[in-house]
Amino acid sequence: TAPLSASYSSNWSRNLRRGHQRGVIAEEWHSPDTQLIAQIHRDVDDLKQKFHAEWRSEPAALEQLLECFRERIVIVKANDQAGAVLAVRAAVIIGRHGYDFLAATSKEGRKTYASNVALDALLGLLVRRGVIDYDFGGVDPINNKGVFDFKHGAGGTEASYVGEYDATSPKFASWALAKLVSSRTH
Repeated sequence: TAPLSASYSSNWSRNLRRGHQRGVIAEEWHSPDTQLIAQIHRDVDDLKQKFHAEWRSEPAALEQLLECFRERIVIVKANDQAGAVLAVRAAVIIGRHGYDFLAATSKEGRKTYASNVALDALLGLLVRRGVIDYDFGGVDPINNKGVFDFKHGAGGTEASYVGEYDATSPKFASWALAKLVSSRTH
């Protein structure tokens, strides 16, 4: 089979190389610091005033979700050469499918293409664990063009699904539960 990088656009690949040239290093994060992840998400909220990460910026909610998914979650952090966390990317594995779960990049990380390095490392880990496809989740190509371009450049293609009505408590669990329900029928 072709390497993952074969699906990357030339621009996305160039940004990945730029990240490596700037000394960004990604690694699996076995004991994630939920305080730090929440802080990076709060910084994203500040940068993108239209976007609000809700539960992602709450350490207690993050801890609950990490505990809920345990072995099914894979978290990658991208660090600068001094070890500062620049970006975080996480996926949940259900069967042989990976689902985008967390993604945040600090202001410094944006300047160093840390998100490209983090996603490349995450996808590599997922492939080694037997994941055959990856769902980037939804994105608005008009109102959130940067995220759309990032996901599309990484090889993402648009797919539409028939929706369901879900009611969950706590509210942050609705996405995860919807994915679990949809995986039962496949």
